[in-house]
Amino acid sequence: MDHYKVLEIDETASHAEIRAAYKRLAKMYHPDVNSSPTAHTLFQHISESYHVLSDPARRASYDASRAAPFSQTQYQGHTPGYAGQTRHRRNPHSYRASPPLRQEDILRPYMKYAYSFSWIGFAFALLLAIDFFSPGRIHQETISQTYFLPGASAGQTHGRPQLIFTDEGTRMEVRAGESTIILTQGSAQVEKSILFGFPQKITGQDGLSLSPLVLVYGHLSFFPILLFVFSSLGSFLRVDIVFDFNVCLVSAVLSVITLVVIVATS
Repeated sequence: MDHYKVLEIDETASHAEIRAAYKRLAKMYHPDVNSSPTAHTLFQHISESYHVLSDPARRASYDASRAAPFSQTQYQGHTPGYAGQTRHRRNPHSYRASPPLRQEDILRPYMKYAYSFSWIGFAFALLLAIDFFSPGRIHQETISQTYFLPGASAGQTHGRPQLIFTDEGTRMEVRAGESTIILTQGSAQVEKSILFGFPQKITGQDGLSLSPLVLVYGHLSFFPILLFVFSSLGSFLRVDIVFDFNVCLVSAVLSVITLVVIVATS
């Protein structure tokens, strides 16, 4: 409600003009002199506007609220217990609560990176599979040092795990077993994987062959297998953002673990 329009005056009206407007309108719409059904309501508005504009403090507060679009001021009339008091409330249009973010909305900006990690993991697992199943390359190397590892009694010769080093920089652990023989210094043929150069077989001068222990292709082969499974799901299967993100995250973790196993055991 615009109090100036109710009293039919300008915003620059003086106190005398406000009083004169109120008296003029009160004579027209006072219920004692006007029997119109709307006269009572109009007179209440006129009285409320007069009480607001006739008081300098309340008029200043009302003018300030009209100039500020983000707040509204409600004025109370001469109701007992509320005279001279004002109550402020927030404009309902000044603030609108943002809807809560869904988990999909939070993850969506990062999905392109997640899919990239999944593709990297898939390529890594595919290279390991190709390296494992492809025929290796044979190198003629010279055994420089051999060490027996714990795992058998000191007097036992066959069946003892053995760590072998060559002059060409190859390091391998020979599988322990009853058929394990003792390799001494001398020339040997070493078969290595075609991509990563993991030792796959070593043949001594007597023609006996041993299979070196490659953990990523042996006891810890479940890491590259899981990597292949999860990276395939993350790269080719699309279910929803939350599922895809979790699968890609697992692929990234498995890629790191597999890489650490390779570095630590090579």
